Amino acid sequence: MPDSERREGEPGSPGHRLPATAPRLVVRPRANRPRVMLVLFVAAAGATAWLWWALIGRVPVVDLSSAAVRYLGSHPPPPPLYISPVLARDRSSHVYAGFADYLSRCLQRPVRVLQRRTYREVYELLRRSRLDLAALSTGAFLRSQSERVLIEAVAVPIFRHGEKTQALVIVGAQSPYQTINDLQGHSFAFTDPLSLIGHYYPVSLLSGDGADPHTFFASTLFTYSHVGSVRAVLDGVVDAAAVDSRAFAEETSRDPELGARIRVIHQSPPLGNQPFVVPRAQDPVLREAIRAAMLRMSTDERGARVLADLGVERFANPVPEMYVEAAEVVARARRHLQVRP
Repeated sequence: MPDSERREGEPGSPGHRLPATAPRLVVRPRANRPRVMLVLFVAAAGATAWLWWALIGRVPVVDLSSAAVRYLGSHPPPPPLYISPVLARDRSSHVYAGFADYLSRCLQRPVRVLQRRTYREVYELLRRSRLDLAALSTGAFLRSQSERVLIEAVAVPIFRHGEKTQALVIVGAQSPYQTINDLQGHSFAFTDPLSLIGHYYPVSLLSGDGADPHTFFASTLFTYSHVGSVRAVLDGVVDAAAVDSRAFAEETSRDPELGARIRVIHQSPPLGNQPFVVPRAQDPVLREAIRAAMLRMSTDERGARVLADLGVERFANPVPEMYVEAAEVVARARRHLQVRP
């Protein structure tokens, strides 16, 4: 019906008003579909991220490439341990990396390898508590005890021949030398100033025979490696050298012809193997965790492979009786070294 024909007040007429209680229809503009989809996507992504953080973010993740364990949650990463496995330092770096990786897995914290050329460098790092673990020369370890440097042995490597090693004095197979006394006036190679086998023992041996270690040889040098000393004799750089029996055995096994080119003219009594040591100021809980990890390596498949790379059968607890003879050697040698290394 046209509006002109409607009576005023009728529904639909210009003057008609809705009751106060009548429902109102509110017409809203059509929603922006792309914006809604964006909001939903952001909400879903946020929920997924929260769920991942709650369920996974606090689980330790092993980074095999760097032998480090880091935490992805709110926990800060633990400080790294620094080790210097001077044991078998003539080997390639992958051996040290495997040892560090094993300790990292056991201790659930990063482990870094600090290789140093000399025992003196390692000794000083331990003295200042800058290292957490090191395979230190027996000579350096016994010196630390006499100087009251706070270093503690936590494990000692056991090789096929047992818990001790020997010093060998070697010469070229065609040389005329038969005993160490025949070397007077000739050249000699030591390994390291703090080495029991490569320095303290030959000095102790000479001083025990009444010889002056400083004037007995015409010339001396330090090779800082048992293998280096063997090579110095082979190449004619020196007439003789003092080397570790284990290192010499490994070299002859790799090079069978070596035995025909080198001759042993002196062999020491058994002397204690070099121990793995830690600073005594180290956290006792960490120290015992390191000790436990090393002692159980031989019973663990992964640990056994690392030991094989190191040339070690197992680790054992060190006892003072292992180093009685070595302590006498070091004390006698140091009395005759006018210039302390």
